[in-house]
Amino acid sequence: MLGPADMDLFPHVAHVRIDGERPMFIGMACNLQTMRAMACAFLKIGPERCDDALALDGLGEIVNVLMGYVVRNVLPDDVQYRAFPPDLSIAAAELLADRDRSLALLMNSQLGPFVLLVGD
Repeated sequence: MLGPADMDLFPHVAHVRIDGERPMFIGMACNLQTMRAMACAFLKIGPERCDDALALDGLGEIVNVLMGYVVRNVLPDDVQYRAFPPDLSIAAAELLADRDRSLALLMNSQLGPFVLLVGD
């Protein structure tokens, strides 16, 4: 687990907020290389076609898909919720400011390291 002070290594962040009976957010933070690799794999394009802006949008879409899995597989069927569009403007350290209500897990993938962000 990581804390807000560790997030400097993962400056590219996307998260989705879910509002409802049990509000929460889920997000990802990563470095530029991982963000570009993930976006290229997700969008099925070569790195020459993926600039930084497209990579950040791709990261937002990856988090949006992840949020869909959370809603379908974690939240009870009878819960009312509203998911917001991906937010690319808030730093991971800010999302993790309340350590009692947030979690940051360092994950490793073939495409590079990233941090899974979860909180309410």
